[in-house]
Amino acid sequence: MISVEKYLSILPDSSGYVQESKASIVSKVDSGELILGQNGAHWTREMGNYGEMRTSTEFKEQGYVELTTAPMSLTSKIGPGIDHIFYKDDKYIVVDSKSGPGAHLGMTKSGPQLSDAWIDPRLDKSVGKDVADIIREKMLFENDKVFRMVSKVDHGEKTHHCRIRKADCRG
Repeated sequence: MISVEKYLSILPDSSGYVQESKASIVSKVDSGELILGQNGAHWTREMGNYGEMRTSTEFKEQGYVELTTAPMSLTSKIGPGIDHIFYKDDKYIVVDSKSGPGAHLGMTKSGPQLSDAWIDPRLDKSVGKDVADIIREKMLFENDKVFRMVSKVDHGEKTHHCRIRKADCRG
């Protein structure tokens, strides 16, 4: 089993370079220098990726380490799965980013988003089996070390972080 510290040392953005460009994109959107949906781009994809980049940037500014990889650009293909897992002080935060009006956690074939039934099958793909097993163990035996949160970016580009209870994963 690999330690979280070892895992962190091999992340693609451990140098800070990728994060710096995400922060730059967020700053340009926030300042109005970059407008989403221009040049024929799909607004929903750009807004979703911006929301994920903004969430990533805000958590990193608070000293969290991101164990997953947020989109590298505003036009990156959005895929299903866990948007973010952050780590700090032996605690994990599993985050689903939502963007735009009416965005909310949904029901999937494996259960409500951010429920144990939804998180568990997605962990290996998100952080690799070794770290996923550490998180699973904490979910089972130290559930005060794993939190679930919805990060919602509204039209005013404000981010709202809402921690949700394990029993109520509707957001």
